[in-house]
Amino acid sequence: MHIKRIIGLIVLFIVVYPVISFSEDQNLSVSAAMRKIQDEVRNINKAFKNSDYFTTATHFMELAKWFKSLDSVDPGKGTKAEWDRIHEEIIKEFFIAIGACAVEDDEIISASLKKIMALQKEGHGLFR
Repeated sequence: MHIKRIIGLIVLFIVVYPVISFSEDQNLSVSAAMRKIQDEVRNINKAFKNSDYFTTATHFMELAKWFKSLDSVDPGKGTKAEWDRIHEEIIKEFFIAIGACAVEDDEIISASLKKIMALQKEGHGLFR
């Protein structure tokens, strides 16, 4: 699958993913995180299209930070253990993608993005 298509699908899942039952305060933090994540995905797409692996890695790190910021969220549906597992795996995949940027390995970056999408889809199914 072409990287632009993968990134486009990630944006779709990121937009849909936060439809979870949170408290009002949590909704505000999740909403802010999702806006930041959408910006970072656009930045990744732009940098990756220009083969700027350093900038791509930098934006992957920003995504990892924002996903980490959601650790304290207690989902209204599903278990906290499931929530934590999915977030930890997504963050791990961001780090794998960062490493792939260091060696300019498009295949590993694509595989990490596919895994992230699968995890987001799993999370969406559990927490929506």
